[in-house]
Amino acid sequence: VKKMKKILTALANPMLNNELKKYDDFEILIYGHIHQGFIEKKEEFLFANPGSISLPKGMSTHSYLVMDEEKLILKDVDGNILDEYKLD
Repeated sequence: VKKMKKILTALANPMLNNELKKYDDFEILIYGHIHQGFIEKKEEFLFANPGSISLPKGMSTHSYLVMDEEKLILKDVDGNILDEYKLD
């Protein structure tokens, strides 16, 4: 049996207001609001933002996230993989 990851989702980045201190029981944080897609590993945490399919900001491309049991994938609107992270 594969161990499931603990995922925290938020509308905006909880790190901006030190709100992340309230949450210590997660492995993956997925949040929106900044309209810039990325997947980034910091220490033992994985942070991801889907970006925006309609209004990307900061010179980023139109993007979205796909997640399954094995990986988290950032794709552009044409389905091209922009970034991916294997979940182990």
